[in-house]
Amino acid sequence: MKIRPHNPEDVSSILRLAKEALPGRMDRGDLSVDASMQCLVAEQDDILVGFIVYTISRPQAEILHIAVEKTMRKKGYGKALMEHVLWQCRRQGLEMVTLETKKDDRYLAEFYERFGFAAVATRKNYYQTGKDAVLMVKRLERSITDESVGDRDKLR
Repeated sequence: MKIRPHNPEDVSSILRLAKEALPGRMDRGDLSVDASMQCLVAEQDDILVGFIVYTISRPQAEILHIAVEKTMRKKGYGKALMEHVLWQCRRQGLEMVTLETKKDDRYLAEFYERFGFAAVATRKNYYQTGKDAVLMVKRLERSITDESVGDRDKLR
């Protein structure tokens, strides 16, 4: 497994995966990476199998999208992407990470809870379908081990 920043050659694969996993919720504009917007991809044998898109607005980050190929789920790719983003956020001294998820999607809520995210609010009729979203927050603490891990920014 390899986690790395996305490049222009990845865009069509990311959008194809987004169409399957996040129908109607992501377009090419979500990948216009600048100083605040980041996109990481997970690869297996040089094939893109997942991605995570997040934005940084000090002192926090917001995870906008995360998706893994259906046949590759529950194999650690989503976990690796999330761990890398949280590590990068701690390393940059950010204080918290936020995200929204569908209120009725217990699987995703439990996935985020395993990383320490907690539900703090409900956003009524947030999605185009009229479904509610749950705002989840994770407060970050810098630990001495964050500096001693080494050059983890040389992505796997």
